[in-house]
Amino acid sequence: MRTTLFILALVLGLSTQAQVIINLAESPNAELIDSLDNAFSPAMNVDPEKAVMGDRADAFKNEWASFLTGFATYLKKNEFYWGKPTRSFVRLYSNEEGNVQYILYKLFAVSLTEEQRDRFPELLEAYLIESPIPLAEPASKRFSKCGPVTFTDVN
Repeated sequence: MRTTLFILALVLGLSTQAQVIINLAESPNAELIDSLDNAFSPAMNVDPEKAVMGDRADAFKNEWASFLTGFATYLKKNEFYWGKPTRSFVRLYSNEEGNVQYILYKLFAVSLTEEQRDRFPELLEAYLIESPIPLAEPASKRFSKCGPVTFTDVN
């Protein structure tokens, strides 16, 4: 019950600048995911009527790709290198302006060093502070974007 109240307070009390980053490999939390999924509508859906981005699906795909490319460039600028493509799963929750409020991730790479595992969330947090998802126009409401992401080094 205490966990439910904490999660509810967390979801309902979001500020536009708050960012919570959770490594799902270290802290799996189905209750939190369910709460977030209920509080944030999916950006994309096979039924455009159910998607926050609606008829902007193609534009949003480009904005999402730009966000991920920007992050890869940011990692390179900060001398973080994957060494080889690194598969992950990302659950991102954003306000209407594209400011990420929650990001939950799981990296599927056994070859990452301890330094990489420590630096990744630090660099991700710093990137999120200065780089919202570059939306051409605000979304109609808070949204989520969930799915696989393969991180690679930028040349």
